[in-house]
Amino acid sequence: MPWSDIETRREYQREYMKKRRAANPQLGKDEAKRRYAKNPEKMKEQGRLWHLNNPEKSKAQRKRWRDRNKDKRADQQLRAKYGITLEEKVRRIELQEGLCAICHTSINVNTGCMDHQHEPFRLREVLCGHCNKLIGFANEDSNILEIAAGYLIRHRFSNR
Repeated sequence: MPWSDIETRREYQREYMKKRRAANPQLGKDEAKRRYAKNPEKMKEQGRLWHLNNPEKSKAQRKRWRDRNKDKRADQQLRAKYGITLEEKVRRIELQEGLCAICHTSINVNTGCMDHQHEPFRLREVLCGHCNKLIGFANEDSNILEIAAGYLIRHRFSNR
């Protein structure tokens, strides 16, 4: 069928592909993988240009992905930052019976912070946000924390 109007043709193609992908969701993914395997550099460049030319759509697309893939995103961040998986963090929290290693308040995979030593890098235990900040503000120096504890003891007011 000859097309006199390019926009009408494109609209027809979009609708056709939308129906085709709805009938077989894997089809579009397989086609994209084939195109990418054929010329990965071209596909990367096209994606980069699309994101540059469509900043609002790109932002919305990234937000939709983050909202749909919270666990995957958390897993990626844990792997990059600490070299562990989300399952490993869950296992560590379970070993601590769901409690902060310092103050014993309840924590979960979303609220727990992986405590780690910086030099040399070494994972410690899972802490609540307050205890994690406490150690961070003390520059991981146990002497500062001992002095702070002494200060609190000296200035403890009795309720009697």
